[in-house]
Amino acid sequence: MSFYPQQSGNTTFNEQGGLLSGVFGQDSGNYDVKGPVFDTGGLYRFKIEVITMGAYDNQVSKSYTAGISIPEYDNLTINDPGYGTQQMQIIAYYDRLHNITYDPVTKFVNFTMPFDWSTQNISQLTVVHQEIRIPRTLGDFVVTKYDAYVNNIKIPDKLISIDDYSMDAYRIVHLILYKPDVENLFSEQKDPGQEMNFAIKPSDENIFPVVQFTRNAQYKIALSWNPEKILEGNTTQFNFKVLDPYAANKTVSPISYDFSVLEGKNGVIYHQIGKTTDSSDGDNINVAFPSNYYRVNHNSI
Repeated sequence: MSFYPQQSGNTTFNEQGGLLSGVFGQDSGNYDVKGPVFDTGGLYRFKIEVITMGAYDNQVSKSYTAGISIPEYDNLTINDPGYGTQQMQIIAYYDRLHNITYDPVTKFVNFTMPFDWSTQNISQLTVVHQEIRIPRTLGDFVVTKYDAYVNNIKIPDKLISIDDYSMDAYRIVHLILYKPDVENLFSEQKDPGQEMNFAIKPSDENIFPVVQFTRNAQYKIALSWNPEKILEGNTTQFNFKVLDPYAANKTVSPISYDFSVLEGKNGVIYHQIGKTTDSSDGDNINVAFPSNYYRVNHNSI
């Protein structure tokens, strides 16, 4: 079935080839549905009833249910005292969101989604997926780790994934809950109600090393720094390794590199061009952070 959403009018349902094609055994199996359908995102449920099978007089009684998620896009304007006005986008792949807020003190982004916590609904569930697009200019949110909660229950780190390569202006954070994860959340709640309340914030912890692939997947980069908290006026030592993406912890032959530390509003703080060693310990670079910067975006590296 091909659906053509329209803002108004009646819903029409036409078989390709004409209304009577099925009577003469010429049905194409393709149908066009036009009208005010799928005009908003969210979870759409279908009830399918099989009335006859094989012939019109062979009546059967079979019923099925199915669901399709249409992405729902929501924008959140953030007024941050350090980074100004920023636009964050949240994409829901299960149902429509509401109560989308940001707390500039705790750095929590909160949003709510309707959800049926019945065992019957969970048994039919495949995945609940939320996508948060974070502008790279919102420095406090471009971190190595996030803490995320559903109904005030912290979800495991393995359910949170970071994508730094799909969009140039945004980092994408995925919250992906499969059926076993939702079942675990259900077992930890006495009265979950009819909602999933999501909350996500930058974690106070760093996970070292930070491991990312280059855009062409030719190399894998492992990065860490000491001390973990980067402060203006102090010197931080960065350690990085250029690894073979297909071998465990194997550094590649010496290659040329550009190393830059960027601050969101003021540009390049430090830049160095060099060639890596083949040492298994990686390479170290000491960076003296200026004391006249209000805030250093230590993750834009």
